[in-house]
Amino acid sequence: MDVDEESAFLTDPQEARRFVELTGVDSLAVAIGTAHGLYTKRPKIDFKRLGEIRDVVSVPLVLHGASDVRTSLFAVLSNLAFAK
Repeated sequence: MDVDEESAFLTDPQEARRFVELTGVDSLAVAIGTAHGLYTKRPKIDFKRLGEIRDVVSVPLVLHGASDVRTSLFAVLSNLAFAK
């Protein structure tokens, strides 16, 4: 399977589904284009991937690496899917 470098660091929706089913976690931190720490460039949020994850995972989502996300973008992401 070939995966571009950018996508290699993002959460795979089907892997997320399997992980939740196998572990029974009560929330899931996902990588959709954010990163920990101060950004050297603007985050490129993969909204399509977020929708795919939300469609197959039944637990609340946690935004992985949100410390430097703009307030306006954080509000949009919170309204879409994130509990934390």
